[in-house]
Amino acid sequence: MNERQTVEQKVGQRRRETLEKVSPMYRSTYVKAYEGNSRAAAIRAFCLYCTGDQRNEIGDCTSYACPLREYRPYQEGDAAHDGDEGQ
Repeated sequence: MNERQTVEQKVGQRRRETLEKVSPMYRSTYVKAYEGNSRAAAIRAFCLYCTGDQRNEIGDCTSYACPLREYRPYQEGDAAHDGDEGQ
């Protein structure tokens, strides 16, 4: 990475790199989060990123100290937190 890159350029580059690696199934969630218009999408994307895009792992999260734990999506029996991939 060029030392003269601005923070915005570095963020853009890392986000493009991340989107290349993300499962196509969840790419729209990441894009929505990156656009900054949806806190719910940001939480979903963070949890997906943390679990390597393993949605089934989010409901069984063992990161007990995570500040987003109580807000994580895909918790069993919690329709309010279920994802809306592709929206």
